[in-house]
Amino acid sequence: MKDFLKSLCIVAICLLPFMLSSCSDDDDVKGDKYYVKYEITVGDWTGTQARKNIWSIGCKTESGTASFNVEGQTSWEASYGPFQKGDEVSLSVYCTMAKRKINPRIYVCKGGDAYTLKASATNVTSANLKYKID
Repeated sequence: MKDFLKSLCIVAICLLPFMLSSCSDDDDVKGDKYYVKYEITVGDWTGTQARKNIWSIGCKTESGTASFNVEGQTSWEASYGPFQKGDEVSLSVYCTMAKRKINPRIYVCKGGDAYTLKASATNVTSANLKYKID
């Protein structure tokens, strides 16, 4: 009987690390990964007007904030990630042509799922959009 208890204790000690460890991989422990797509579009316009237009853009990336100017384009798009649940993402944009209206949008996807629209503005000359990933 003593040998049986001794063997049982040894087996329990050997199995203890496996019983205490999680069955999920590191991604589950850290949480789901989210990706963000920022998009800006404008109305129809051509040539000279497009070349004169400058957008000042700021957006939240996985490593901080990115700021830059985009010149002479009628649309802009960029994707960043991964982000974690609870992170706040943002897109700020200012168009130098006051008469030209822009449509900024923030899309979010979880893992490999399709992007879903989470924040937007329509027909504005500037915008500051924010969304907290939930």
